[in-house]
Amino acid sequence: MKWTDYDSKKINVVQQKTGQRVWLHCPAPFKEMLDKMSRYGEYIFNSKWKRPYKHAGTLGAAIRNHVEKRLNHSDYSMHGLRKNAGMELALAGCNVPEIMAVLGHKSPKMAIFYVQQADKIRLGETATAKWETHIQASNAERAAQRRAAIKRVK
Repeated sequence: MKWTDYDSKKINVVQQKTGQRVWLHCPAPFKEMLDKMSRYGEYIFNSKWKRPYKHAGTLGAAIRNHVEKRLNHSDYSMHGLRKNAGMELALAGCNVPEIMAVLGHKSPKMAIFYVQQADKIRLGETATAKWETHIQASNAERAAQRRAAIKRVK
């Protein structure tokens, strides 16, 4: 990615898997990081020698090393991050076309999968909340019945 691909609000990226060019809105933490970065030439991400990475694999390895060192987290892959983004978008309420636009999907298959998984999570949460409400109501009703069954002493 080049600095000319960033307009201080959005960034133009090429999805490695699909080859699609996509303009993405920069979330606040990413925008803040980009705005604070030193600019060494035309590329945004450079090696420690201030040269651009030769291909996506070396950039991916650099990102993985950075995450391992800074966040003490080592069990992830770049593809896993992409899948995580799809799930987070679906959990945020994004629909299939929106997810496809951000991730550069050519077919809706994976975006539908993310939405279905997010729906399962949301439905599970609402079902559990209803169940808890029912349990509390049942417990309150049983307690009222027990209180009513107690004979009052005069």
